[in-house]
Amino acid sequence: MRKKKDKKHSIQGAQAKHKQGTENRDLKDHGLKFFVSHAFSNGWVQNSGVGFLFTFVTLIAALMTGTQIKTAAIIFAGTGTAFLWIAAAAVWKYAESENPPFAVSIESVMKSNTRDGTPFFAEHGENFLCPVPLIIFIRIVNLQDIPSEISELKVQIELMPTWWGLHKNWLDIALLPGDMPMYAIQKAVKAPFVTMASSVKFGEYPIESSLKASPLGPHKTLRGWMAFDVPAKFDSLGNSLNYRVTIRDATGNSLIAIPPHALEEENLFRWKKIIFGPKTPVDNLKIMHFYYPNSN
Repeated sequence: MRKKKDKKHSIQGAQAKHKQGTENRDLKDHGLKFFVSHAFSNGWVQNSGVGFLFTFVTLIAALMTGTQIKTAAIIFAGTGTAFLWIAAAAVWKYAESENPPFAVSIESVMKSNTRDGTPFFAEHGENFLCPVPLIIFIRIVNLQDIPSEISELKVQIELMPTWWGLHKNWLDIALLPGDMPMYAIQKAVKAPFVTMASSVKFGEYPIESSLKASPLGPHKTLRGWMAFDVPAKFDSLGNSLNYRVTIRDATGNSLIAIPPHALEEENLFRWKKIIFGPKTPVDNLKIMHFYYPNSN
């Protein structure tokens, strides 16, 4: 019996190590798509791309009118060549770092359409509830051979693209302290008071608390949820689903990434783990944003 147990445990241990190694490789090996997505967030690439698009429109206009075709073709070829060289240089810049210090993925997202139209709230002070329109479940892997003390973890949301569709702007949002009590109500409200709400836990620790507790060990994975307060501009995001994550440690090593998203069925499975507690009277609490109380 002892040998069978040892064999069973060794198999389980090997399976766990294989799963962890696969997850780490999946996050690390983004490939060409990863580098291209980062390159196109570069200002030089975006501006040269706009110029290339403009000269293309000019060339089409010249062909349709039959005037200045040669001049338009020369300018188009020149700007196209410049755009390709700048884009290639940007891709090379991001690809030359073969050993990034971290890898990150967003495994689940719960996002409201408006910053006040959310069922989740975080209690702050003695008399206030902050609407929580965005909750993210994130996974971070330390790819370094030494422990890493994370000094910065920031998430931004992509704003609606400009009319030419190339330039990306990012909205700064504020991570709420992980020790804030969280509540949920059945219907999102905009009234100044909520009468009853249920305490809520997401089945995992807030990642901020885990990072503060101890450094992230070498080649270790950390999972946790992040709850955000957002400015009023959040309401104009529409169905934007692109998030940019910045991770920096105490030694200066950093990663800026636009991580992949979880599949829809994985997203739903994760949120099935939400634990709702008994209802609590909160009619004495006023709704007010924690970081953006006067946001316009």
